[in-house]
Amino acid sequence: MNGRSVVLRACAKINWTLEVLGRRPDGYHEIRTVLQTISLCDTVAACEARTPSLTVAAPAGTDLGPLEENLAWRAVAAHTDAVPVALRLRKRVPPAAGLGGGSSDAAAVLRGLDRLSARPLGPARLEVVAATLGSDVPFFVRGGTQLAAGRGELLQPLPDLAPAWLVLVTPPLVAEGKTRRLFGLLGATDFSDGAATARLLRRLSTGQPLTTDALVNTFDRVADAAFPGLARYRSALALACGHALLCGAGPSLFALCSGAREARAAAARLRTLRVPARAVRTLTAGTSTRVRVCVAGA
Repeated sequence: MNGRSVVLRACAKINWTLEVLGRRPDGYHEIRTVLQTISLCDTVAACEARTPSLTVAAPAGTDLGPLEENLAWRAVAAHTDAVPVALRLRKRVPPAAGLGGGSSDAAAVLRGLDRLSARPLGPARLEVVAATLGSDVPFFVRGGTQLAAGRGELLQPLPDLAPAWLVLVTPPLVAEGKTRRLFGLLGATDFSDGAATARLLRRLSTGQPLTTDALVNTFDRVADAAFPGLARYRSALALACGHALLCGAGPSLFALCSGAREARAAAARLRTLRVPARAVRTLTAGTSTRVRVCVAGA
């Protein structure tokens, strides 16, 4: 071993749109969603080592579950030509919050292992490996702005958007089996044909700015039933910013702002009300997946 190591961001995501088209014959649901990486991120460091290991630093009270279920740890075994590594994971993205934190950690590990590998797989093959770990993991291999279809694993990279600022609220709410529960709460009238996502894609292709009327999440209607207490956080964010949209399957919420000053001021006001809010910005594909390589003694 030559002591090489890599340090990577594992960025959270939001969904500009999330539409459920209906139930598929295989029991899963067909979706259309436009995903976006944001500046809230975990940090993953991987260093060549004789014995594989994982060390996690997380805020007090964070429940990350057993090691064998940790997606970052499972990603090491999933890479077909991985060198033994000692992983250090610093958690900032709340788990089970609709922000894709665990999936992003796994994708960051795959990218890091690929940089250390003598026979790297490359992004396209990494996405195939990532799909074996979870439907959200392939998106984080490239990050940025992407259209996802199928169960979320069919991806189409989109041009990077102009930077946007958001207020992100992460309520301390837990719903056991939340994604399954949310899908179960949907009725036939909640299913759509993907038209809202198609409209957003047309808007983005012509360079038009994002506006709140273009954003939609099918789960918004049923989220309050799945997460008792969510309505308080939604109302507070909507009062501060004029609107509030669910992130993925929740319970996190976000609001689009006109700039950094507005986002930071709104987040500060919400924190005085004991609402866990922060200002974040969107990140391009290149920024969100950058890898820093270090060599011992260099």
